[in-house]
Amino acid sequence: MSEEANNTKIKILELGDDFLRSRGFNSFSFKDISDELGLKKAAVHYHYPTKEDLGNEIINKAKERLKSFIISVDGTEKNEWQKLSDFLEFYAKYLEEEHICLIGSVGAEFHTLPDTMQDNAKQFIASAVGWLTELLELGKNKGIFQFNGEPDARALMILANMSGGLLLARMFGEDQFSKIVNGVKQSLMN
Repeated sequence: MSEEANNTKIKILELGDDFLRSRGFNSFSFKDISDELGLKKAAVHYHYPTKEDLGNEIINKAKERLKSFIISVDGTEKNEWQKLSDFLEFYAKYLEEEHICLIGSVGAEFHTLPDTMQDNAKQFIASAVGWLTELLELGKNKGIFQFNGEPDARALMILANMSGGLLLARMFGEDQFSKIVNGVKQSLMN
């Protein structure tokens, strides 16, 4: 693939991701992408034959970003509290983009997504929950975190709070997200 074609593919992917997280998967078309980028619709189909292909590639890129984050944070000397704080900051970056996270956007439309995207999204969420569960369990065993219940339930609660927090921040401002992040941290000190 030529450099120009590769750049076009990247632009399509980035715009598709932007549309998915700002509008929802079912609320944009290849025509929207081609119009925005000044391309023929056929150029979008060349790189992504179907919208499902594009949706899966968006999820795959999110999985890669999460994996890179996990590798980078786990490769440090930071304790579990610091790693969790890094994760919450990682999530807060969505505020800068004025988007909801992928979990929130695909979760809202989950039953209307193609089966392959549903499976891919489940894998993405499972990897986030799995990492958080391990982090919380290790931190709880070391006395860094103090909470009642199982670590996997707490991991799900944290992801739900972060996803929901981004939705609330969209409506009521970023300070609401900060309150939710502080509430998550406080819930691990009791």
